[in-house]
Amino acid sequence: MYTQGCPFSMVIYGLASLPLIRKFNIEGKLDWHMRFPNDRGAGATFNDLEKYFDLFKVLDPSYGYIPQPQKCIQVTSDRRLLSAKTKFERYGMKVVTGSRYLGGFIGSPTLRSDLLREKSSCWEKVMKTMARASKKFAQTSCVAM
Repeated sequence: MYTQGCPFSMVIYGLASLPLIRKFNIEGKLDWHMRFPNDRGAGATFNDLEKYFDLFKVLDPSYGYIPQPQKCIQVTSDRRLLSAKTKFERYGMKVVTGSRYLGGFIGSPTLRSDLLREKSSCWEKVMKTMARASKKFAQTSCVAM
């Protein structure tokens, strides 16, 4: 992982986050949850996720974190979409059936295929451009790849 500034910043961030993580583990009932420096993921029933988010809004500011629900994405199945929208859109969360997540994709296989088709098309255009450029600038195009 690349860190700007002090090489210990990620270690200090991790240590400073532990009290908050422990508090969530005690008070939040989730099937699974994970944290990355500025990202969290959780899986549970809608009611447990709602309790988790309410806890998140109360605890995080006291630890220096400001919740931003407009950046949260709730991924659910087609059959539960209406129920999820009813429960989570009032927080300002985006409710969808599929979304990119930490370099991958979670949710609907159809949406995943659409995303892959879009990415493949983009890469195809880039490779064609690089191939044309390599006729005049062979070494530069190799470096760019």
